[in-house]
Amino acid sequence: MNSQRKRPVLPYFILILIPCAVLTAFFLWLHSTAARRSDLKRIGSETYDTVFLSMYPIDTYEEGDYLHFRGMTVLMAEYLIPDFSTLQRYMKHITESGNAVSTVYLGIRPDKVSAAEVSALAASCPSIAFEVVPAYPSAEYWRQLSEAEYERILTAYCDFLPAISTAAGIHTYFFSAAEWLISNPALYTEDFNLTADAAQFVMTHSDCFGGYQLTSENAPEYSAALRQLTAAQRSASASRPDLSDTAVVFFGDSLFGNYLDGMSIPGAVSGLTGAAVYNCGYGGNPAAMNEKTLITLPGIAAAFAEQDLTVLPREAQVYAGVAEYIAHPPQAEKLCFVISYGVNDYLNGQPVASGDPYDITTYTGAVRTAVSCLQENYADARIFLCTPAYTPSPCGRNDLCLQDYADALIGLASELNVDVIDNYRYLGIDQTNYSVYLPDQLHPNEEGRFLFAQQIINALCK
Repeated sequence: MNSQRKRPVLPYFILILIPCAVLTAFFLWLHSTAARRSDLKRIGSETYDTVFLSMYPIDTYEEGDYLHFRGMTVLMAEYLIPDFSTLQRYMKHITESGNAVSTVYLGIRPDKVSAAEVSALAASCPSIAFEVVPAYPSAEYWRQLSEAEYERILTAYCDFLPAISTAAGIHTYFFSAAEWLISNPALYTEDFNLTADAAQFVMTHSDCFGGYQLTSENAPEYSAALRQLTAAQRSASASRPDLSDTAVVFFGDSLFGNYLDGMSIPGAVSGLTGAAVYNCGYGGNPAAMNEKTLITLPGIAAAFAEQDLTVLPREAQVYAGVAEYIAHPPQAEKLCFVISYGVNDYLNGQPVASGDPYDITTYTGAVRTAVSCLQENYADARIFLCTPAYTPSPCGRNDLCLQDYADALIGLASELNVDVIDNYRYLGIDQTNYSVYLPDQLHPNEEGRFLFAQQIINALCK
């Protein structure tokens, strides 16, 4: 009997994975080495007045945006800074480059660098203004952390914010507690990497006018908001609805037509649910026809049903949206139309109604005509009428108030047996908080559009 013990045989897949892991690590090291060399060469040879060093990916940021929006000639480092000592070495090369550097943007991960270290770096370069943007990981990143890792990283953020808010020579801009950003997968390519549109938003709003500047007064509020938001995202109830079997066509004014990326209302609906969306918005357009308009809601609905692009203004988003629907019709099982008009009718003083229920020069006549057209051509589709949201504007022409249009639309939805989304009363924007969501008292900002998207998603899921 052979008493020799047999050596354990590693499974084939492990034998394959080990060299793959080694090769992956090698190529990552090779890439990082090349990135460092490229950075150091550029730092020493190029002319610039601003530098962006980051611990998270910034490849979707555009150097040209800093020149266009800020008048800055920026050098963006390719290498992801792993620790404070590397950050110090980069700054040493920058200060010795011969360039008169006035500003350094720092993309900081608070779990890797402390506020005291960043403050010390700023103190060592008193002639340079430091603009700090802490990392804004996606909700998915927070969800996948173990409980211990979650508490460690969250604590690092909560310790970092109050300390950095009082640091001399440093301005900090905090986007990590913005639900509209971190909860929307359409704004991320990876857990720490934004899409180009979202990156441009962060870049253009990283200033004292953007509303995201950290101060000693709001640091506790931001810390509490981050803890509350990430905890909610980690809970089972935060799972996103699956509307991948649904296509949604959006008809509306600037609420839809002026915003076209993942931060738009259609973009957020798609990102949060997987629904296919078609943005057929038309900025400045009323529902009702008047002498100044070439086409309004009834004509747009008819053009959509007839797939006739010739009557639509080529330069408007409505043309692009209808063209997209024609070229790539939805494969989804369910079709929905979301119609949001009323603010421009109110501002124009268009009558709410007349003796003729299909009078397209009136608000309800125009909406009724458009809905009837869609019902005739898409009998199985769900139609949602959105009331205009609250604005602080007083009563307009003809002594009509915006609420008059909202109330008329609710009655019309009941008459036509379609769904209604009452944004005027239940969106969450009112006289006490409109300045938070309506910076110009009319158009919703990114937070306001996120509220709209959530309202629509809730209605679609019913």
